[in-house]
Amino acid sequence: MRTATEADAAARRPDRGTIYVIAPVHNRRALTERFVRCLLAQEDDGFRLVLVDDGSTDGTAEAVRGLLPGATILRGNGRWWWAGSLQRARRWLRDQPSQPDDLVLLANDDTTFEPDFLRAARASMAREPRSLLLAQPTSLLSGESPGLGIAVNWRRLSFKPAYRPEDIDCFSTRGLFLTRRAFDELGGFHTILLPHYLSDYEYTIRASRRGYALRSDPTVRLEMDESTTGIRAHDYQSVGAYLRSVFTIRATKNPIYWTSFVVLTSPRRLLVRNVGRVWKRFVKGLVRAARADPASA
Repeated sequence: MRTATEADAAARRPDRGTIYVIAPVHNRRALTERFVRCLLAQEDDGFRLVLVDDGSTDGTAEAVRGLLPGATILRGNGRWWWAGSLQRARRWLRDQPSQPDDLVLLANDDTTFEPDFLRAARASMAREPRSLLLAQPTSLLSGESPGLGIAVNWRRLSFKPAYRPEDIDCFSTRGLFLTRRAFDELGGFHTILLPHYLSDYEYTIRASRRGYALRSDPTVRLEMDESTTGIRAHDYQSVGAYLRSVFTIRATKNPIYWTSFVVLTSPRRLLVRNVGRVWKRFVKGLVRAARADPASA
C-alpha cells in the first residue's frame, strides 16, 4: 500500500493514467448534460468520457458531442440495458492502449459531483489499487446518505444499507472506481442472466470474492437522484397488471433475474432455499393480486 504522500505525488504526475468514465445513457438528455458539465468542471482533466448511448432518440449523443467533442460515443439499439452497455464499453476499452495507472469509473448520469471528485478518487485509488472504491453518496431528494454500500444477509436473502466499512458486501455501480487492470481481470457482465438490476451487486460480490477490497472514502463524494430509478412498486390491481409490472427488465423484483442472481452469488448451502424464497415472494404477490382482481369477483 502506498503512503498518502506517495499517492498524491502519483496523482499529480504529468504522465498519470487516464480515468475512463463509462456512462450508459438512454433518453435523459438534461440529466446527461448536467453530468457532462460536472466532468468539464473537474480539476483533474485526465479523463476520457465513454458515453454508451443505448438507442436515445432525444439528441443525447449530439448534445454531449457539443459539450465535449473528445468524448467517445458508443451507440446501441435500445436493448443493451445496463449490463450490455458496460459490456460494450469493456470490449471497446480492451482495444485501447493502456498505462499502469489507468482507472475506470462506472457512472450514472443522474449523479452530480464537485470539481475535486476525480482528483480525490485518483489519489485514493493510488493508495489502495487492489480495491473497488464507491463514491460516498448523498440523496438529492432527502439530503441524507443511503449508506456506504450494501450488507447482505444470505440466510434471509435480505439487503440493507451498510453504514460501517466492515459491513459492506456489495456495491452499486453509481460512481464506482477501479483500476483498468481490475476491470480486465474481473471479466464481463452477464448480459442475458442479469441485463439490468442486480448486475452491479453480482459484479462487486465477484470482485470481493477474488480478493478486491470494497471501500469508500469520505473525500470522494457525489449526489444521486433516486427519483430516476426503475420500477420498484408492483401493481396489485389485477393478475395481469401484477405480471406486467413484475416481468419486465426494469422491475427491481423480477423473479427471473433474482433467480439468476441467487444462482451466481448465493453460498452453495443456501442456494436452493434462496431460490425458493424468490418464488415464494412472487407467489405471495400473485395471490394478493388475484384477490384484488375484479375478474375473480
